[in-house]
Amino acid sequence: MLERPPVCWKGLQLNDSNLLGAGSFIDGSFSRSRSSDVDLIVTNPANGGIVRRVVDISDHDVKRAATSAETAFQLWRLSSLKNRSAFLRRWHTLVMENREDLAHLITLENGKPLSEARVEVDYAASFIDWNVLAATQGRGSLAVQHEEDLYASTTHQPIGVCLVITPWNFPAAMIVRKVAPALAAGCAVVAKPSDLTPLTALALAELASRAGAPRGLFNVLATTRAGPVSDLVLQQRCIRMLSFTGSTRVGKLLAAKAGQRLLKTSLELGGHAPFIVYDDADVEAAVDGLMKNKFRVAGQTCIAANRVFVQRGPIYHDFCTQLTERMASLVMGNGLENGAQIGPLISEAAVERVTAHVDDAVARGATLVLGGTSKTKSSSSSELEASDDTDEGEEKASLFFPPTLLLGVTDDMLLAKEETFGPVVGVLMFTEEREVIRRANDNTEGGLASYVYTSDAGRALRASKDLSFGMVGVNETNVSNCATPFGGMKESGLGREGGVHSLEAFTEVKYALMRF
Repeated sequence: MLERPPVCWKGLQLNDSNLLGAGSFIDGSFSRSRSSDVDLIVTNPANGGIVRRVVDISDHDVKRAATSAETAFQLWRLSSLKNRSAFLRRWHTLVMENREDLAHLITLENGKPLSEARVEVDYAASFIDWNVLAATQGRGSLAVQHEEDLYASTTHQPIGVCLVITPWNFPAAMIVRKVAPALAAGCAVVAKPSDLTPLTALALAELASRAGAPRGLFNVLATTRAGPVSDLVLQQRCIRMLSFTGSTRVGKLLAAKAGQRLLKTSLELGGHAPFIVYDDADVEAAVDGLMKNKFRVAGQTCIAANRVFVQRGPIYHDFCTQLTERMASLVMGNGLENGAQIGPLISEAAVERVTAHVDDAVARGATLVLGGTSKTKSSSSSELEASDDTDEGEEKASLFFPPTLLLGVTDDMLLAKEETFGPVVGVLMFTEEREVIRRANDNTEGGLASYVYTSDAGRALRASKDLSFGMVGVNETNVSNCATPFGGMKESGLGREGGVHSLEAFTEVKYALMRF
């Protein structure tokens, strides 16, 4: 038997220490067997300190999780809608009662400011709450056919055991947005969170168990072997659906493997969002919308504005002036520090990518107004430096990248062609309406979110029709909520999450023809 490992970083102080166990969450409890010689080490990106060690899952336990999920599904699919709703209500209550612990876990393993982490917990919980009601509303129809005494019925039945794979940027929201509708629909779940941020998902599974989830209904696999473990789960006969949020590259690989078994697939992939400011826009509102959208999770979100188009004329100067002032006031720091507004990037690879985009833009003629170096650190350097919580003798590079503003960006720069995933704003100039719509659409293979600021209703309607993106925010950047469809066009994915679309994604339509 493996004892629960000690907390390794002094910042991990939970009100309920039982939210975390020694390993993965399988068949209704944390796995305690030392079935692997490898530990998954979760570190705080703000300082490199070890937050916790979790036993890396073995192939045997992967199969055990799938088997457990199949057993749970055979019972759960027969449960009444009332019982599913009651379970979700209890789970929602427990999530909100443990809001502070969940928020601290998010900040420690992801790095985002605690204030953002609290908002994320609320956002995640909203998906449970929405599905409390949705779970009570069975969908289907009964119709008289063209012949006498002939009837046809359609019902939405749970698809089965689902593999859910989620990223690190929203450790609570991304997994709950998938799991809540899956459970509401009557499915069981095997979830694989990012190896960078598994702790929040493990805690959520524990809370679901306390809320009355049957053993095996919600399993969470903690592993450093993302590819092999995902492949092994997909090979299990009981798996009938894949729901993935992450990069377009990995999404394509997973879709190809899921396609070998013709599994139903839902993919929420990369974005490259245009943010268009017309000359009749409310400048203050546009700057405020951009600030709220761009700098969450230090710019590491799939719907963050990546290309800011501002129309030629006086508005260009006004917009850039106000944006410079707002960005210059942002405070970087450890997410647990009071006043911190921007935390670190998630990894050294992320810092390298953002740096490459900035360097490329400057080399091609863009003007660097703010930021531009990953070496700038918070004023509270003692909190950001690797400390005695870091493995002895190991030096950790800073993952903090300051808010960076570049003007004079052009379509041939990496900033304009690729998703940056960092706190960098590149401003491009445009002249007329058709031009900017074409540039917004043509310079990307993705099509997730887009934003338009204008006071002209005609412009707004034309943009919402002509932009090849799954979501269009007009004078608003908060495009995601529990009741609306979240998803993209082209290489930004397949399917939608949120609202009734989420619930339907985890079902299949069955038709029955009856004669009486």
